[in-house]
Amino acid sequence: MPKISTYGIKAPPSPSDMLVGTDAANLPPNQTKNFTVQDLSDYLTNGLQYLDVSIQGTIVQQLFSTPYEILPAPGVGKAIVIYDFFMGMYPFSPPSYNFVPGNANYVVDYLDPATGASVFKWVNSLGNLLNGGQDEAVYYQNNDTYNVFPTLENKKLTLRLENTSDANQGNSPLNIKMTYKIFSST
Repeated sequence: MPKISTYGIKAPPSPSDMLVGTDAANLPPNQTKNFTVQDLSDYLTNGLQYLDVSIQGTIVQQLFSTPYEILPAPGVGKAIVIYDFFMGMYPFSPPSYNFVPGNANYVVDYLDPATGASVFKWVNSLGNLLNGGQDEAVYYQNNDTYNVFPTLENKKLTLRLENTSDANQGNSPLNIKMTYKIFSST
């Protein structure tokens, strides 16, 4: 077998790439074992996943009539647990959105994948950051004292606006960043 240093570099690694390590916990000790890059990532992050999406202006304009799917339902026996949620309009790009009225509520909706019915909705009624003429954002964190988002089995997450109408102008992207985990409820 050639030396490792003689192999060519193939980057970037993919989640299914295999790694070789030493198993110190089993008998006999120090046996060689292999595992995937994804296995190592899950071990190091304890299963945390990160979402980073930018919703473009033409889609944002329609958030009243057409909800945006943040995450699909994870499947029967599984639940999405949200640790933190950031939503921001940046960089601001004129013209401003013209939602009417301008103080729409942001809704993160937990929907039943079979019926589409809302099971739980979290409403931010602090005002519509989209109608402003500057970079704006909101941030929420689930913790022991302030539990914003519930843990519900097999529900998809969507973002929509309520108490307004669709806009016909506006360009700024709406960015969502979220840390979450998929838990097995069985």
